[in-house]
Amino acid sequence: MFLYKKSTRDIFQTLDYCLEVMQSAGNMLLLFPQGEIQSMHKEYIKFESGIGYLLKRLSIDYNIIININLVDYNSEKRPQLNAYFKILDGQEYKEFTSLEKTFNMFYTECKTKQVAAK
Repeated sequence: MFLYKKSTRDIFQTLDYCLEVMQSAGNMLLLFPQGEIQSMHKEYIKFESGIGYLLKRLSIDYNIIININLVDYNSEKRPQLNAYFKILDGQEYKEFTSLEKTFNMFYTECKTKQVAAK
């Protein structure tokens, strides 16, 4: 695990390490492209630019798996977790703004399904 201060040179070392991990077949890298875990009640998730750094530098074929986790208590004592997944062809997303838009469309879709399921 890497800890760094935002806006320092350390973030580039971390991102370069992420690229190294992703270049090896069979590896998976979990990222929070917004830079931190945020509330599921936000309307829009804004990505940090680090994901763009990775997308522009990856030289292999890869998939992007979007995962949205939504917790709901309904009227129960224990919460229910609904996990939603969408698989994307990484070659179609070289600009993080298009990935951010696709992510947020899926995020909205998942929240709508969550409300409809109640």
